[in-house]
Amino acid sequence: MLFAHGWSSHGTRVTPWLPHLRGAGYAVVAFDQVAHGRSDGNQATLPEFADHLAAVGRHFGPAAAIIGHSLGGAAAMLALADGLEAARAILIAPAADPVAAAERFSRVIRLPQHLARRMFIPFERRMHFDVDSLQVHRNAPRIGRPALIVHDMADREVPWHEGERYARFWPDSRLLTTIGLGHHRITDDAGVIAAGLRFLHGEVVGDHVVSSTNLPYGLA
Repeated sequence: MLFAHGWSSHGTRVTPWLPHLRGAGYAVVAFDQVAHGRSDGNQATLPEFADHLAAVGRHFGPAAAIIGHSLGGAAAMLALADGLEAARAILIAPAADPVAAAERFSRVIRLPQHLARRMFIPFERRMHFDVDSLQVHRNAPRIGRPALIVHDMADREVPWHEGERYARFWPDSRLLTTIGLGHHRITDDAGVIAAGLRFLHGEVVGDHVVSSTNLPYGLA
């Protein structure tokens, strides 16, 4: 079992899950991303999150599942699309749109909206990537493993509709919506953990999100 933490977090964020996962027979691997927790570094980007996660996955071998929270969910999606071996995925409040995240951040610091996109330019030049290539709709369709997307309707940091987007574009996925847990408490919630364990055991959890020309999104 591989755990991917989010921005400004650390590997021990998985602690509430440990008794349940170990009781179900799973070994758990968690780590601090670069510039987070006890790891060295001064800055990190989403591609770096994904690269380091993939490296840890290669070191320990194929995982029964990967659990990712927030930016860790986005990193898990990118790593899986690029070949990370994991039989299943549980993504909790995953961020789907780096550009929208930059726009939300710019509003917090009162930066003009037209400057938000320009924040990515130094990272794109240094790491040779296009931020649009990180969008969920460009990567999730290539992942052929089941996923459970868990997102709270009242999430103020990563809006619920971004989790819905994961479920809409990930072919074999379902969406579990919570109410009142927000962005952080959702990871510790006993009901979410129980649902995650049921999913890992092969049970059907959450709603199937469908999309078509006539139905932009909906639950089936």
